[in-house]
Amino acid sequence: PARVVRMTIELLRPVPMEPIELRARTLRPGKKVQLVEGSVLAGETEVVRATALRIRVADIEFADPPDDRLTPGPGQRRERFENLGPLNFGFAMEMSMARGEIGVPGPAAVWFRLAVPVVAGEETTALMRVAAAADFGNGISGAVTWDEHLFINPDLSIHLHRHPEGEWVALEGESAAEDFGVGLAACRPHDERGRIGRSIHPLAVDHLAGPSESG
Repeated sequence: PARVVRMTIELLRPVPMEPIELRARTLRPGKKVQLVEGSVLAGETEVVRATALRIRVADIEFADPPDDRLTPGPGQRRERFENLGPLNFGFAMEMSMARGEIGVPGPAAVWFRLAVPVVAGEETTALMRVAAAADFGNGISGAVTWDEHLFINPDLSIHLHRHPEGEWVALEGESAAEDFGVGLAACRPHDERGRIGRSIHPLAVDHLAGPSESG
């Protein structure tokens, strides 16, 4: 048995709302460490690529770690990204604020629960839950204002020392941006037991186009 401990997702092109093809292969087989790759294709065009590092599972005893649960837990302040339009992936999530405010620059912490399956008729795994939540990292802890700037993440890397337990996954995040248009969003994913890893978004930061620029 092996578990995914690192997954890097490269968002190469927009994913169209049409049938897609999934391809998977093993890049490096091994008894202790394995590297696998998955691709999403629209026609013959690769639009998303992911590589995942897996490490074997063993029975190793350790002392109990210190209590690092994120408080308050889920269910306190429910939120939705209603301002993003009539159809967006935010509507697939239930969200509960732990700290900070969505859309306001500064650190924030938000609990997420997938409200729909990733694939209809298929069980949603713990890895799916944490990957879906981690994609929100650059949105919950903005370094700049939403009404004046874009901050797009061309990829996402997730490192896990433990897969989440239960349906709720939290991100505790903060972002930074520089005046040459580059930023970084860094998050600590949690489940209700405590911290489970790290996630990182590199950011391409820009001004929103004004009336004179949008033509």
